Amino acid sequence: MYRFFCRQLAFYAQYHRDPRNCVTHYLGMPMLFVAAILPLQAARIAVDGYVLPLGMLLTLPAIIGWIVLDLGVGVTLAFLLCPLLAISELVVRTGSSLLLWTSVTVLFVVGWSFQFLGHAVFERRRPAFADDRKP
Repeated sequence: MYRFFCRQLAFYAQYHRDPRNCVTHYLGMPMLFVAAILPLQAARIAVDGYVLPLGMLLTLPAIIGWIVLDLGVGVTLAFLLCPLLAISELVVRTGSSLLLWTSVTVLFVVGWSFQFLGHAVFERRRPAFADDRKP
């Protein structure tokens, strides 16, 4: 599994060589995560007497999986996702349904715009997921 993981990262790295493209991803990827997790944070699940946000419950297995694959990456991911989950929870608790769905829409559109801008303008190639070439 480790070799497969390293091959995938090397393939991905070929599409992210320009530092400006990396910056667009540093901004856009958290926006896309929050856009995806916001509606899930609004849904609550009762677990052993606690009412927990579904977004957090669904994110935990991914974090654990990354920790199993690579401890450093997994811990870094957990460290970076905690503030994003907290921001999502803040929007859910303090805002209205209109604020939630407006936030989701704006974050989704702006986040994807950053991704495509980075690849089109700085890398001058399609994103890895849109390329027919496989690792």
